[in-house]
Amino acid sequence: LFDACDVVVSPDTGPFHICVAMNVPAVGLYGYTNPRRVGPYGRFGELVVDGYGDPGEDYAPAAGYRPGRMERITTAQVLERVGAALARYAPSPPWRRVRAPA
Repeated sequence: LFDACDVVVSPDTGPFHICVAMNVPAVGLYGYTNPRRVGPYGRFGELVVDGYGDPGEDYAPAAGYRPGRMERITTAQVLERVGAALARYAPSPPWRRVRAPA
């Protein structure tokens, strides 16, 4: 199912990390969990929407959970990352589809 997607939007959950492992562009929504600690490994880090940190905050990778932060993520932020994903990892016709480099 994920392999058929041009981009996936997901909170920090198993499906998000499966997409990253499958090299499917994924926009990760991080509010409760620390993206510096549990963010995507190796690729698609530029597609993370960080509601976890305060603006300009240089928080430590080991910082713990922060409840109530998902509400800080706006529709505009998500749409901007989706647009960036589509622009950078533009879909090709299915017969010529090539996934993002690993």
